[in-house]
Amino acid sequence: MYRLWLGKERFEFPYDKLRSDNKLRAMVEALEQEVAANRLRYYVPATDGTRDNDATAFLNDTVSDAKIMQAPNGVGKTCAAIIDLLLDLMPCDPTWEIFTKHGVKWREWGGPKRAAIGTYQMALHKRTIWPELRKWIPRAEISTYVKKDRNGKVKSVPWERDPHIELKCGSTIYFMAYDQDQQAFESFGCDIFLWDEQPPESHFDGADERVRRRNGRHIFSLTPHKVQGNPHTGAGTWLHKFQRGENTKGHLPRTYSITVDEASEEYYSKEMKAKAYEKWVATPQRNNDVKTLREGRSRYYGEWHQTSGLVYDEIEPSTHFIEPFKIDGSYTLYRALDHGTKNPTACMYFAVDREGFIYGFREYYQRNLTIYENVKNIVELCGNSLLPRGVVKDGRIGIELQRFEENMKREVYFRSVLDARSFAQTEMGREIGWLYNAAGIHVVPASTKRDDHRIPMVKELLRINPALKNPLTGKMGSPRMFFFNTLRNFMSEWQDYVWMEGKPGTNAPERPKDKDNHLVGSCLSYAAQIPMRYMGDYGRRSLRAANAATNSTTTEDDVNETTGY
Repeated sequence: MYRLWLGKERFEFPYDKLRSDNKLRAMVEALEQEVAANRLRYYVPATDGTRDNDATAFLNDTVSDAKIMQAPNGVGKTCAAIIDLLLDLMPCDPTWEIFTKHGVKWREWGGPKRAAIGTYQMALHKRTIWPELRKWIPRAEISTYVKKDRNGKVKSVPWERDPHIELKCGSTIYFMAYDQDQQAFESFGCDIFLWDEQPPESHFDGADERVRRRNGRHIFSLTPHKVQGNPHTGAGTWLHKFQRGENTKGHLPRTYSITVDEASEEYYSKEMKAKAYEKWVATPQRNNDVKTLREGRSRYYGEWHQTSGLVYDEIEPSTHFIEPFKIDGSYTLYRALDHGTKNPTACMYFAVDREGFIYGFREYYQRNLTIYENVKNIVELCGNSLLPRGVVKDGRIGIELQRFEENMKREVYFRSVLDARSFAQTEMGREIGWLYNAAGIHVVPASTKRDDHRIPMVKELLRINPALKNPLTGKMGSPRMFFFNTLRNFMSEWQDYVWMEGKPGTNAPERPKDKDNHLVGSCLSYAAQIPMRYMGDYGRRSLRAANAATNSTTTEDDVNETTGY
């Protein structure tokens, strides 16, 4: 069958029919010429705009100064990035089908611009990027690159020296490669930079200085897999942190995606989808090939490629990370703290409901504060306050320490645990655990069990049990533990909390990464080992008793202006 896509319309004819029907063949040839002259006019996004972060939304975002199209191979992500670039570089007719029928918003042209496209090697520009560009740029804009002149020659891209193309409207597109020297990116200024796949951080920083001065923007088009030999690719890299909002370099990055299942058949046929799933997902699952499956999930689902396995790989973001809701006195509350001096001081807050489901609903994460400052902040986040309880004079260190007690007027905590080392280590001549109690939080030592005991306990709480009904959706299949999706530091640590790869030839046990794991590696496991249980109406009774003792008018329905609960 002969097939021709004309926007959302697909024409199919048997080849025998085309050969025998001159009128039909002439019509098809005319359509082919029309599409070749201006394919951009008929462009259809790979997704239909039903999600607020899909391909259509990506193209209609004219505000973000750093847009990321993150998707598997072959679903149209690079094409979408190129279309996004072209819509700003050249004047477009608002009557084109892309704008009137296919969901993309027309943009008023702001005049000629300088743009750059970067990819790993210049050879990839020749083989992939330039052919894709040439396909979508209207022929009227690049006629000299597709039509022969009076001497029978077609203008070519000067690949060996200053590779670029010039559009008739005055805009210019330069081609750059990540294997070029840093100076090439430091000295180049443009209005829009399209980064194909994952660039080195130094190259982005160099180019960004000049893009920023021109009030320009960045476009990223990437499949976030690990590229062998390129340390700046895969999960945990600068771009991963940039995308997650941890180090935005002064930008407001917005991420968009295309899934294989929703990709248009024009880009990814059913046969191709089936073969890709078999190669990257089904086969490694059958063979228990975890290493290939990690890469496969990146290439098929567009997930960041973890070269080391996640410690808590039971977490499924769409299930475990939930929208916040009000935590009132009907829950039993717990806190787990990890003290830091050079590292952050971290605290996670948990609530347990009547059925025993656990919700991590708040986090605290601060650096360079004293114990008294951290305690004050942790308590105030609960809507509680500190009551002075006298002064202790320490003869050993010659200073007076004021003592406080937490007034649990808003949230009543059944137990708060602190890392056990803090009860053996000292600051200012006193045990750290003693100082936390003096500052106002009653803490007890957390369990000191080893990784091979505490990690399985957490994993069991995270495991999705098919026989357990989800308390939020009512559907079968649920974990025991959930987390509010506002816990940004926790979610970030989880994605970087991986098993360390042991040295070849050794039988050393696997150990998790011991860095930047204060919430997910410490607080979470401390809390799981309490263990956290529902303790009836302990919270309500304690609040009533406290209010009665102080003649307070505070009720559990009051809303704390800091936490919103």
